[in-house]
Amino acid sequence: MLILVRHAHAGDKRLWPFDDLERPLSDQGREQANGLEQVLGGFPVTRLLTSPARRCRQTLGPLADQLGLDVEERPELARDADAETVDAFLSGLGLQGAVCCTHGETLSALLRRWRKNGAVALPKEPATTPKGASWVIEDAGARRAAHYLPPLRVVASAVPHPVASEEPAPRQAVG
Repeated sequence: MLILVRHAHAGDKRLWPFDDLERPLSDQGREQANGLEQVLGGFPVTRLLTSPARRCRQTLGPLADQLGLDVEERPELARDADAETVDAFLSGLGLQGAVCCTHGETLSALLRRWRKNGAVALPKEPATTPKGASWVIEDAGARRAAHYLPPLRVVASAVPHPVASEEPAPRQAVG
């Protein structure tokens, strides 16, 4: 099993005045990253690999914290990586149990390649991968099969949880 993730929401790149590699997650993106941690936390994940982009590293941050794993940067997952390079990297040894975070452009090109060459059985929907969504790639006999996982946003509760009183509850007499 291998899991591909499109980084979570990071605002509008046209409005970010600095180096795009340093564009961080938005509030919505942080919620999606927390949702990703909940969605993927039960999978047998052994490695976390990411594009060098800050938003990709941040997308895997909550999952890394939960699993106690380091996030490894890989240029093969960068926004400008071509589909052939990404495909060869993902087909390599040692990625069983890995979660790989990349970009929409990179993931779309890879999915087009797989649809064209039939190397991975893909569902027809969705046609695109929303930010914070994942694809679980499993070996299915002669070829691999992909299963889509939509993004999950976890929003902190607006209602505060009751705080336990520091005084012990009164004891009832036992009769």
